[in-house]
Amino acid sequence: MEICEELILLAKEFKKKKASLYLVGGYVRNHLLGLPSTDFDICSSLSEDKVLSICTKLKAKTSRINKSLGTILIQIGNYKFEYTRFRSESYSHNGTHTPVEIKFVEDINIDCLRRDFTINSLYYDILENRLIDLVGGQKDLERKLIKTTQDPSQTFSDDALRILRAIRFSATLDMDIEKTSLKALKTFSPLLKSISKERILKELQAMVIADLKYNYPNKRFLKTINKTQMLKYIFNYTLNNIKPFSKKDIINFYNLSTNSRLIGFYILILCKHFLIPSTESNIAYTINNLLGINGLKETNNSIITTEKLFKILTNLNSNTDTLNASINYLTLSTSEREIIDAFINKKAKQTLSDNIKHIKDSNLPLSIHQLDICVQDLLDNNIERKYISKILSTLYNQVLNMCVANEKDALIKLAIQINETFTEINKQIEEKL
Repeated sequence: MEICEELILLAKEFKKKKASLYLVGGYVRNHLLGLPSTDFDICSSLSEDKVLSICTKLKAKTSRINKSLGTILIQIGNYKFEYTRFRSESYSHNGTHTPVEIKFVEDINIDCLRRDFTINSLYYDILENRLIDLVGGQKDLERKLIKTTQDPSQTFSDDALRILRAIRFSATLDMDIEKTSLKALKTFSPLLKSISKERILKELQAMVIADLKYNYPNKRFLKTINKTQMLKYIFNYTLNNIKPFSKKDIINFYNLSTNSRLIGFYILILCKHFLIPSTESNIAYTINNLLGINGLKETNNSIITTEKLFKILTNLNSNTDTLNASINYLTLSTSEREIIDAFINKKAKQTLSDNIKHIKDSNLPLSIHQLDICVQDLLDNNIERKYISKILSTLYNQVLNMCVANEKDALIKLAIQINETFTEINKQIEEKL
């Protein structure tokens, strides 16, 4: 394994303190798989104070990441290394991510068993240039198998976030989840409720594009979600009646590009939740519980985009107000249109195509700003300023409903009539007062 001089220099200083320094986890795993990695996780039995003393001697920059875990970020030159001291961990067995007790130890065998999966529990002695495999991780890499270091019931009940990590590694590396571990995923998935939504969202963001990270085409993420039926726990019971993803759903999802995957996933589960058209209030309520403050705590932009796309898709698929939905479709970005295209039904696809042709042939505006008239045109024709916003909105709706052509003369004529109507109504109201 190629090791940078900075890390060798650090390891030599550890040796002077009678401790071996090891690379561990993803960097070692990826090296054995021939995959790139920029994460340098290192560990040893040395205490935090001794490590900081070594770093001072080497003039390395340091910062504590987590004092209770003995984790330090070390920077030497352009390289950053995340150091952790050997330790054992005890949990409350309710799935909470944070251990209730930590003990620092001297034994690498104990440190190994606190880790999640065998393929992430491979150590590399930097100075001795040798691999240390205490739980069969190298063999599991060869077998393309995700397997827990301990009994899976203990691994997942200790930390339920490992349930999602198992799915992510399976999809990222195109590996099977060992049978006992897979069964435990389903059994212990209710414990996901004890994990913060921020952590769940972070894992979800990685899982939806996991197959693209190292270009290992597979559909493991959605297929495992189907097998384990854990969506309702990921989304805190919001989707109790979610239906399994069909083969077509899975194919359509995996045809989406990187930028479309996460919102596409939200749209897909909404499609499986709302099997029949629902009211706008029901859709907004569900999306808020799914993604909002009571759900995954997504960004406002993601929530707004999801609601907008799902309403367009729902209208097209249910043949409701399809012209307006088609106009909104044309205002979408390329990645947003990609999501609609993936989940639109065959009949709606033809309707959308016909509507787009009609919109272009009829010169229909995609927004008020595309009307063949502007504010100054209205002012020049003595339209009262206080009515301009309402008149433009009315003109836009009239154009969409094919009541008037999107041509300046016709629009000005109609605007004058509307202005007169508004003025007359206002006059009658004032007379009554």
